[in-house]
Amino acid sequence: MNTQQKPYTLKDIAQKLGVSSATISNAFNRPDQLSPALRKKIMKACEKLGYTGPNAAARSLRTGKTGIIGVYLADPIQYSFSDPVAAQFLQGVSEVAEAEGINILLFSNKHQGAQNYSVEAVPDGFILYGAPEEKETLNRIQLQRKPMVTVDFDLHDYASVHIDNEDSAYKIADYTLSHNPAKQVAILGLKLSKNQHLGELEMADCYGANTSISKRRLDGYIKALTDHSITEYSIYSIPKNVASQSEIIAQQAIAQGAQILLCMSDRIALSAMNVARKNALQIPAEVCIVGFDGIDDGEHIYPGLTTMCQRSIDKGREAAKRLLNITEHAHLILPTDLIVRGSC
Repeated sequence: MNTQQKPYTLKDIAQKLGVSSATISNAFNRPDQLSPALRKKIMKACEKLGYTGPNAAARSLRTGKTGIIGVYLADPIQYSFSDPVAAQFLQGVSEVAEAEGINILLFSNKHQGAQNYSVEAVPDGFILYGAPEEKETLNRIQLQRKPMVTVDFDLHDYASVHIDNEDSAYKIADYTLSHNPAKQVAILGLKLSKNQHLGELEMADCYGANTSISKRRLDGYIKALTDHSITEYSIYSIPKNVASQSEIIAQQAIAQGAQILLCMSDRIALSAMNVARKNALQIPAEVCIVGFDGIDDGEHIYPGLTTMCQRSIDKGREAAKRLLNITEHAHLILPTDLIVRGSC
């Protein structure tokens, strides 16, 4: 015989306490509508009865809102938790969501299967962190007809938050070349081609600038090289922002005589510094290395990493504010900061 009792409903609690259902709802959701003494009495009684508040599903049906926002990650969720830039971005989103009493549901562009499609109907709106590789994913989200904010790419009339990747890359390359003239240059690129090529790359094999922030950074580096009259340089592609691949490419570039390494992420740059040390090269006297992101690890090594900080926490905050209509301005280009340390 099943003796398990059904959970109390809001109506049940109201009857037991001899108050209206609205009074119970206000105690949990709008405490300013009750006197402190009455609310305290109700909350104490609810705690004794094991009642934790109005049913969220019922409230969603009534209001048409779930109190949940979806964050769509272009990379797998597991990778995003291990990547310091993505982690900083999610920290910024979480700060705003928590302050507003909003929950977050994470999606990945890599998830498969029709069973996931129904989950996309849950959030009240979406933040897209990076452009989805598959058009089907983007189409499904747009069919929800819900508010949406894009990060690191633009999409029609939707609000967006990003940085000027080309200009930022130009500035750090220009600084590097100005202080290290007449040296052999290698660009250590991240996710430059769809074919997941690991190694030296031709420009014709790269993504277009409209779909890839890495291509925009590459354009900025090349513009600086051109302005410094440097026509001979190498471009390397690293499919994943991980040390194992970065060290392979850094070793190749150094073996080919590169004296300046323009790295598209701090993780790549930190891996390149490890390789330089293994080759008994002095940084920056024999090899100059710069990164891009501004993660904390770059500050806590010796020599410190010269990098372009892209304020990833602020990206997350501003994306959440736009989705929740806290900030009216639809489009934002965040400033970046050139941080000069000992690696260059």
